[in-house]
Amino acid sequence: MRKVAFLFNELDEDDIDWIADYGGQIHVSSGELLIRHGRIMEHMYILLDGALSVQTEEGVEVAELEAGEVVGEMSFIESTPPTVNVVVKRDAWLLALATDDIRERMEMDVYFARNLYKAMAQFLSHRVRLTVEKLGYGDGGSKGGSGENWEEGLDLATVDRVHLGLGRFETFLDRMRSKEQGV
Repeated sequence: MRKVAFLFNELDEDDIDWIADYGGQIHVSSGELLIRHGRIMEHMYILLDGALSVQTEEGVEVAELEAGEVVGEMSFIESTPPTVNVVVKRDAWLLALATDDIRERMEMDVYFARNLYKAMAQFLSHRVRLTVEKLGYGDGGSKGGSGENWEEGLDLATVDRVHLGLGRFETFLDRMRSKEQGV
């Protein structure tokens, strides 16, 4: 599931405008290290295009991320260094948000803080549910869930809100493309 769907559903238009204005667009080439295990993060990222590989310190891939994923949210929430490496798998276009800027905005706007934390809680909770489904819970074995049907386990109202968030992200992408091209 693309985490940005939860994020863009919870944030209001002013919040999304702030992200567009304060986020810096960066291009990172395939093979480059975006996030290093154990190194304090200064940015949280929204993957706009391309693919990233989440890897253990030993280089074992544990997840592949595509457009619409948020990267670095766990380190942001916990104020701890990441426990994984993130390597660019396919040339990536990202929006980098300085964590200091995010924290400053949260201190100035409690509604932004609430909405951001709510969105993060929702997508992290969803990730845990999919992991439990895949690994099984308390039965010592796998239930064989793939996690591919991200809507499974979500109530209809949440599915509707997530689809709304995806639509808002598509509009945001168009805005970022125009900004990049200087239009």
